[in-house]
Amino acid sequence: MAANRCLFVLDTVPCLKEMTEEPSGHTHALRAFRCPSGHRCYQTADGQAIRFRQQFGSDIWHFSAGCSQWPIINFVSNECISNEAKVCNECLVKGSP
Repeated sequence: MAANRCLFVLDTVPCLKEMTEEPSGHTHALRAFRCPSGHRCYQTADGQAIRFRQQFGSDIWHFSAGCSQWPIINFVSNECISNEAKVCNECLVKGSP
């Protein structure tokens, strides 16, 4: 994670607060990081940043290209998601980008 700073963007302004690693939970194959504002970013075990995609009109974020619901058109992409964001269960089970 670049300089361990939060990359969540709101109204074109990046958060940039210091991120801390969280204990492993339901995302066993990923490393989770959180900033004081609650934004979440993830990395693979080898340090590669995870990019999330969300289909326009949906409230579910995806990170696994192997997911049956992986957005390929009409989506937004981000490296960090809000604390309230819903992550796809299928992506969590697959556990890899």
